[in-house]
Amino acid sequence: MWKISKHALERIEERGFSKDDILFVLNSKFPITVRLHSPVEEDIELFMGYSGSKHMLIPVNIKTGNVITVRPMRREERKYFEKRSKE
Repeated sequence: MWKISKHALERIEERGFSKDDILFVLNSKFPITVRLHSPVEEDIELFMGYSGSKHMLIPVNIKTGNVITVRPMRREERKYFEKRSKE
């Protein structure tokens, strides 16, 4: 179902993640997802999750299943993620 773009593959390697880390978060039954409300990006959802000790944010085009990029969560995103994880 998921298609990992060339750009995302480059970021995975550059940022010390693995393809397995990404697929673990995307296929998890408990990822925190946030739908972007931008009309320009209405098909994009952000998957927030972690694999091992790596917290990551993964923007995905939900219509195509295309993983756009992967990056570490920023401080405020991680606080939000941790708060939502405890709910």
